[in-house]
Amino acid sequence: MTTEWAVDAAAEHLTLDAQQHGELTFTVSNPGTATDIAVFAVVPGPGAQQSWFTVDEPQRRIPGRNGFASFLVRAAVPPGTPPGRYELYGRASSADTAPEESARLSGRVTFDIAAQEKKKFPWLPVVIGAAVLVLVLSVVGYLVFRSPGKPPVAAAVVTDEAETLAGQDDTTISSGAGAVLATQDNCCNITWSGGKQLFFQGHAAGDSLTMSFTVPVDGDYDFAAVRTTSLDYANTRFLIDNAVVGSVFFGYSPQGALTGWVPEGRVHLTAGQHRLTLFIVGKNQATTAFYAGVDQLRFTQVPK
Repeated sequence: MTTEWAVDAAAEHLTLDAQQHGELTFTVSNPGTATDIAVFAVVPGPGAQQSWFTVDEPQRRIPGRNGFASFLVRAAVPPGTPPGRYELYGRASSADTAPEESARLSGRVTFDIAAQEKKKFPWLPVVIGAAVLVLVLSVVGYLVFRSPGKPPVAAAVVTDEAETLAGQDDTTISSGAGAVLATQDNCCNITWSGGKQLFFQGHAAGDSLTMSFTVPVDGDYDFAAVRTTSLDYANTRFLIDNAVVGSVFFGYSPQGALTGWVPEGRVHLTAGQHRLTLFIVGKNQATTAFYAGVDQLRFTQVPK
């Protein structure tokens, strides 16, 4: 019988010191009747890296009937990491079973990475004066050379079939449990755009799929996606160029269904190629699988 581990963090927020180091304790409990060996690991959230975390004695024997053990997690974030709020989860699984069969996650633990202070430039007045000069020249140039009555440039809209993007040579999968990428034809009373969808068969929280997309011009873009939900679908979120965008998408539903366009958030993109990651953060307790489906992706430039 699979042990239904309970994983609890000592706090919902991990505080880092000035060197971006910190510690947090997780408690793993065994509510079953039999003694079992728990294997504890850290599941980094979007943008975070497994190498940032170490666990003291990650494998412990825990007696049944609510026996427990504490695991100390040490965090050491390398210099140069982009500032922002990140997250992690504690995961416990049984040593004698595959992680995807017995793993249980803690609640989310957040931690903040502060921006590193930059050295002050000693010629600040010169910089300010140059900036003012550039601004004045830009305004004068616009007033002199603008074309009266010229219609505004149409906003760029990029719509991609997710399975087409995922079929490119530079698509990568990150998984310790053997996740699989597939293209799925219409099924289960669902008709996808182009008759297909991207079908990511993850096997554990922390699995991810990364692919490339391209926008034609610099600008702010509203990112949206058409997603699929089903009884074996996990909770996921997107990253663009390793930065989190949007919120967690809950993929579980008793029957297969197709969403409309789900707004994911606004991002600034330079013209050219970027990397989009689909990251599995967990699953509903009603399912044992970690699958995800994406039909279409759309980037709509925000008018200036």
